[in-house]
Amino acid sequence: MGMNFEKATLVPGLRVFGRAVTFTPSGGSPVGRRGIFDREHEIIKSDVDGAQYSTTSPILSIRRSEWPELPRTGPLPNATIAIDDEVFRIFDCQPDSEGGSMIILKKVVS
Repeated sequence: MGMNFEKATLVPGLRVFGRAVTFTPSGGSPVGRRGIFDREHEIIKSDVDGAQYSTTSPILSIRRSEWPELPRTGPLPNATIAIDDEVFRIFDCQPDSEGGSMIILKKVVS
């Protein structure tokens, strides 16, 4: 029988390192959720010619089952996530194969 990665590592990791955030779906009411926030996550990508480059972006690591409103992949237009006194838009959702997702965030500048 294989290991349940979600229960073995994701749940305890969120319990220890997760922080409270406020998720507001487009046209919906704010709801409290949890996630592991990384302000300067390094993302390495390849362009069309195969050259690699890196950038940093804030991300929120989450347990997918606790965020049913999120798309499997892609952005979620007009939804926001508030972390402390900052508000972010959901630029992209990138699921893993173990029950989690990385939400790539873009800060809302007012």
